Amino acid sequence: MFIWLPQTVGAAGVVGNVYGYFLLVGFVQFPGYFSAAYLVEKIGRKPTLGSYLVLSGVFTFVFATSMPGVSLFGVALSGFWPFFGGLLAASFFSLGAWGAIYAYTPELFPTEARATGNGFAGGVGKIAAVIGPILAGALVEIGYLAALVPLAIAFAAGGIAVLAFGRETKGEPLT
Repeated sequence: MFIWLPQTVGAAGVVGNVYGYFLLVGFVQFPGYFSAAYLVEKIGRKPTLGSYLVLSGVFTFVFATSMPGVSLFGVALSGFWPFFGGLLAASFFSLGAWGAIYAYTPELFPTEARATGNGFAGGVGKIAAVIGPILAGALVEIGYLAALVPLAIAFAAGGIAVLAFGRETKGEPLT
């Protein structure tokens, strides 16, 4: 989502220095990480990761629908504040989810398979990290909504899957 930020800011007609936006996007990631680190111990890994992923999807959708001339099923959020707020909130929650994944994922594997399982899951994630920007670049030719809505759906679907089917590992002994 953030790799295309210079083009997105330009296409949205948002005024200001694009590097200022990068700085702010990076700045809100720190509280995203710290809040997730606190919440995985306070309320648990599953609800933290699931809710952060769902909220990443919601705010990525807000960000996507705030682009000029964009409307999806009659939903159109235009203007600076939906764009800016959606961008910052998506950054906060997506990087918080990233932090929660590192607490949650290793605990899902038994001790004898933990390194292999976590390494495999990380490898699959790296494949997606390579394919994602290429796919988004191709879809951005259709429009920013086409490029960002699949990401919003993936975030939300992942969060719903964790909330519905995930196993809470907080307080469980590692086997």
